[in-house]
Amino acid sequence: ENCSRAMGLASRLVALSDRAILRVAGEGSGTFLQGLCTQDVLRRSHEVAALPAAFLSPKGKVLCDTIIKQQDSNEYLVDCHTSIIGSLKRLLVRHKLRQPLTIDDVSKGTF
Repeated sequence: ENCSRAMGLASRLVALSDRAILRVAGEGSGTFLQGLCTQDVLRRSHEVAALPAAFLSPKGKVLCDTIIKQQDSNEYLVDCHTSIIGSLKRLLVRHKLRQPLTIDDVSKGTF
């Protein structure tokens, strides 16, 4: 019975090969993301499993849409399309300045 239930669940799962994941970790990572995306990360991330968010240019143009998931108080996962992972990572690194944060592409690894 457990085997058939697992097989039924597996048949409904889909590998999303067009998605990538950035890990933003370190003290103040929530505040850092709060200042760069359209979602109220600090207030809502502990209330829901995942939050939709967009990253904007300085002129307000949407650069990309993402899904943000809080792992713990100082670690967030940012899900985005694989075509923009490089530019999104560059944007985050550029705004990081001297903050003690790590920004890693964990799409292929374990997190």
